[in-house]
Amino acid sequence: MNKTQKAFTLIELLVVIAIIGILSGFIVVSMNGATNSAHVAKAQIFANSLRNSLSMNIVGEWRFDGPTSSESIATADDVKDTWGSNNGSIIGGSEPIVKSSCVFNKCLRFNSANSNRVVVNDSATLDISGEITIGVWFKADTIGKFHTLVSKGADDAYNLRIRDTNVVQFYFNASDSSGLYDATSTNTISADTWYYIVGVYNGAIEKVYVNGVEWGTRTVAKSIATNNVNLWIGGRTDGWAPGWTNGTIDDVRVFDKAMPISQIKEEYYAGLENLLSSGGIDKNEYQQRIAGLETKTAK
Repeated sequence: MNKTQKAFTLIELLVVIAIIGILSGFIVVSMNGATNSAHVAKAQIFANSLRNSLSMNIVGEWRFDGPTSSESIATADDVKDTWGSNNGSIIGGSEPIVKSSCVFNKCLRFNSANSNRVVVNDSATLDISGEITIGVWFKADTIGKFHTLVSKGADDAYNLRIRDTNVVQFYFNASDSSGLYDATSTNTISADTWYYIVGVYNGAIEKVYVNGVEWGTRTVAKSIATNNVNLWIGGRTDGWAPGWTNGTIDDVRVFDKAMPISQIKEEYYAGLENLLSSGGIDKNEYQQRIAGLETKTAK
């Protein structure tokens, strides 16, 4: 067995350990009807340890957990890159609102009428040409419109969004100028519901995952076009579909590697634990979500 194979085995072992730890919490929920604060803390520890072991390829992470108090106007401290140096700034008719009823700690609510968004200056780390993963927690206030979640120069690089038909779409522009290539979900989202939305490209296949389940895929082998345009969260300005977001965004992460499905599920599990603890979902919804994930995984 060579060194690469050994490292891969260790990573997979860490994934299994993390998921076993979180799945053990599901038994507590079913037996006791709720999770306690210690259990939620344990889930977060698993999430952080797995992130540290598997996610050294994070190029930007925006948790929106700055010092600003809840239910107030966001400031630059709320949009700092909590992993690296790709700090954001806030632009628009009015700043996004800091919320406290979030998946993790605090989040940002965007009002499409004000064209507000988070802008992250272009950097070499954000100019990704090969594998990429974008992960976002999102809850729409309204549906039937475009919601931009993460966009690197609109049609010039990569984009994760909700279309006006309520499907989830992840696409990139090819470096050979052959056009845009998208993976679009066959299912649709609803308003007032938290979703964990992930776009993944491994250099050969694009995929869209929602709540730990694959919703759409496309086979394509292209390099992603790079540019000197800023990355935007919550909006974009190309002419035909500006996509000003009307809803709440939490925990945005961009990776320069394709995230394995095991990690996507682990991130989703950790989010559910926090939503249940904070009252964002009740026990019935929690159990339905887990059951739905297990059913889809079995298929």
